[in-house]
Amino acid sequence: MQQPRARSYPAIAFVSIVALSVLAVALMLVILLSAIDGHGPAKWLAWFSWCSIGFGLGVLIRRSLLRYLLEAGEVAQLHAFLPPVPPAPVLGASSGTGDEAGSSGSGASA
Repeated sequence: MQQPRARSYPAIAFVSIVALSVLAVALMLVILLSAIDGHGPAKWLAWFSWCSIGFGLGVLIRRSLLRYLLEAGEVAQLHAFLPPVPPAPVLGASSGTGDEAGSSGSGASA
């Protein structure tokens, strides 16, 4: 049974493109304002840049987190179908064949 996706890939791509476009516009406005001589303080540009960076980072972090969680769910489903791994033998335990673990017949006795 497949887990339902939170959003479709085109919707995620659209939001990513919008976030990157807003970041690009903010960068172009900063470059344009820095090229103008004698401009005053641009609080609106600082505010817009701060908001666009927050929006862009929020989208990218949310997208990465959702992708990680979906992949972790798929890995958990894969491991549910795998047979359990048998435990490793314990050194010094009897194997039931008469041979003791770690002993050899050519060793010197004290």
